[in-house]
Amino acid sequence: DYERTEKDGPMQDHPFEITIAVRESLRGQGIGLQLLNSMAAMAWIEGKTELSLGVHEQSPARRLYEAAGYVALKGPDGIELRVNGKYIPMVKKLQDNK
Repeated sequence: DYERTEKDGPMQDHPFEITIAVRESLRGQGIGLQLLNSMAAMAWIEGKTELSLGVHEQSPARRLYEAAGYVALKGPDGIELRVNGKYIPMVKKLQDNK
């Protein structure tokens, strides 16, 4: 579960949003996970502390994002948030991997 707190900084410092796509014929080879991990490493070097993305509720890519450490945002009621009723916002807190 993810919950934003004061130590995460002011809301205007929202997570940096990313977008990736892997050609259908190349899926299932680990390319998506490599892209996500590389983007997280570059974002960390640039001083980012969080990354975010959105995924359609029926997309199989959600498993990839979860494997890369992204979690769905939830409302105060504990239910996953939805954007336009179908898209799930997800966020990953970045950490020093030394």
